[in-house]
Amino acid sequence: AMSRVSAETGNCARSGKWQPSDGVEFVLIRSRGSGCSATVGYWAGRSTSMNLAERCTVGNIMHELPAFLRRGASTEPPGQGDQYVKIQFDNVIPEYFLNFVKESSRYYDTFNQPYDFGSQMHYSLSAFSSNGQNTIEPLPGRLPDGVEVGQRERMSQGDVALLKATVPMQSLMPVTRLILMRY
Repeated sequence: AMSRVSAETGNCARSGKWQPSDGVEFVLIRSRGSGCSATVGYWAGRSTSMNLAERCTVGNIMHELPAFLRRGASTEPPGQGDQYVKIQFDNVIPEYFLNFVKESSRYYDTFNQPYDFGSQMHYSLSAFSSNGQNTIEPLPGRLPDGVEVGQRERMSQGDVALLKATVPMQSLMPVTRLILMRY
């Protein structure tokens, strides 16, 4: 998964084994329980974590990697999600409500990228559904033809643009340290 992210972003992100000289900025990758998850956002001066259970696919991992690499970037223009989708909270498993909470523009930036239904970061239309019904409903006329919402096959052009905007090529060393695996 990491090699795919590196290839799709022109090597803006790379991985390697953690060394004590790397300090505290690393990602602890572990396998606990059955989920695939990552801490959202890069936090300078501390480690972050990613949980990858055995069932996690390359697509799941590709979805989780940018969560901490993006350093406060979002695929949804803050405060504008309601212009593109409606969340059907009656269909959401209660413990996953927080996955659908709108984030403040104070913490996230889209770097002038439009809403991206095709982003690897976008949940599928029935993500975290309690009853098999959609949890995310695109508003009429907003979903572009041919876009697969919630796809995990490749980074969208918007994903690549956001990652490049938040992980400048000049900062390869800190980024490399950020994504090192600790064993």
